[in-house]
Amino acid sequence: MKKITDLSYPFCNVSIFEWNNKYLIKFETNQLEQTYKVSKLDIADVEDLKKIIDDSFLEEVKENFIKMNELLAKSIARL
Repeated sequence: MKKITDLSYPFCNVSIFEWNNKYLIKFETNQLEQTYKVSKLDIADVEDLKKIIDDSFLEEVKENFIKMNELLAKSIARL
């Protein structure tokens, strides 16, 4: 797996990798991560890949992190 670039946003860090004819977009917070795989056949280059990480996409990622955190907290509380 080859790391292409890192990006930073207020609520998470983003790493973009190249692996097995795919780009991997990895969003990370302190405790959680989300990874999206995009075929290299669907995206012309890394610059186009960065363009799909727009405000709307980031808002959905942020909402997913909130839901993931709630799910984890509920699971831990059941212990």
